[in-house]
Amino acid sequence: YLSGPAWLIYGLIIGGSLLFAVERYLIEKPSAQAPQIVEVKANESIAAALEKAHAGDTVYVGAGTYVGPVHLKNGVDLLARPEHEAVIDGAVTADNVRHVRFEGFHVRGPGGIRIHDSDVALARDEISGAHEAGVTFSGASNGAIVASSIHNNAGGGIVVKDSAAPAIENNVIVSNGVGSGARPVPNTLRPGLSLQTSADPIVTGNSFALNGAEAIWLSEEDDAIVDRNYFNVSGKPDRRPKFRIVVLLESGHEPR
Repeated sequence: YLSGPAWLIYGLIIGGSLLFAVERYLIEKPSAQAPQIVEVKANESIAAALEKAHAGDTVYVGAGTYVGPVHLKNGVDLLARPEHEAVIDGAVTADNVRHVRFEGFHVRGPGGIRIHDSDVALARDEISGAHEAGVTFSGASNGAIVASSIHNNAGGGIVVKDSAAPAIENNVIVSNGVGSGARPVPNTLRPGLSLQTSADPIVTGNSFALNGAEAIWLSEEDDAIVDRNYFNVSGKPDRRPKFRIVVLLESGHEPR
């Protein structure tokens, strides 16, 4: 984990990104009834609240620790209020859902966040402790991940695969992909961001540092991606290679 001053620096980066218009990734949701607000308090169930909610509704989650998994629901926004004080212990998943915003949570534990064939905007979240990638976008997913902190995930920071094309902007992506042991095997090290998608997602304004492998893995060369992002270690430039061209085997796990 990074020291307090280092987290302060990265926090300032996230703070500056709050000016970024997250809402431009969100499309107005069609709804057959007036939108409702559903509130979840500590010791209550997020899953039960989502079950009651309808497309167009917003679920506000209060401070506390909540047991996952949490399955996002079509057309329902899930927001932590106050931000960063609601912790989800377990995976967060989205499968074939649209028009969803997931904002202000700390998602911790082995499952991470898994977005498949969905249009979800992840904003101002913290994701840590995943055994594989902290966040995975797969299938034909769109949406975005912005102004978030992705750190200390054993299997890498963010993975984008298949034909997924989320916008990845103004995130802090640090200390991922180093495995869980004291002396990880070199071929198990993973990057901060792995782009193994046939699409061309926007990747800009992110800060990478101290990830196990290179900051970014790409399926083909893209020098411009270096110019659009930041590579620092405790405020000093990271002199290691910024990216690596990687072809994944069919299993999707081992590079060659």
